[in-house]
Amino acid sequence: MPRESVVEYRDDDYNIEITVVQASLERGFTRASLSQRMDAQLRARKIEEGAEIGNELQYRFVAIRTYPEVMAATKQIKNVPDASGKSTSQLSLPMSFEDFIALPEALVMLWEQAVYAMNPHWVPKRPKEEAEGGEAEKQGEPKEPSSS
Repeated sequence: MPRESVVEYRDDDYNIEITVVQASLERGFTRASLSQRMDAQLRARKIEEGAEIGNELQYRFVAIRTYPEVMAATKQIKNVPDASGKSTSQLSLPMSFEDFIALPEALVMLWEQAVYAMNPHWVPKRPKEEAEGGEAEKQGEPKEPSSS
């Protein structure tokens, strides 16, 4: 059974508990499929509109990395009722990309951190990290710490 972690987020508009899981191979397939679908949608949109999307690199990164990873690793979203029994938020799965990017940044960052804590192999590497550690890691040798 995969490991699980619950993220709790509360503010004036949201009172939610999100359960994220350690990815199975099937969830990895979901992640890859969603990433490819988002990439295709972005390419089609750019061609159709013939214009640049604002903050294109950041938008693209969230669309093809963050969103698919968070969605693939999320098992459940629970909208927690307040003391009067009402639930202020109504988040659910599946969640569209448009709904995802409209969420508070603090919520998305907390959610993303929990996903990466459960799935550290999904943490994106920066190009410099890949270049520095590439050869030693490919050969199965540990990367030596730098002396700075």
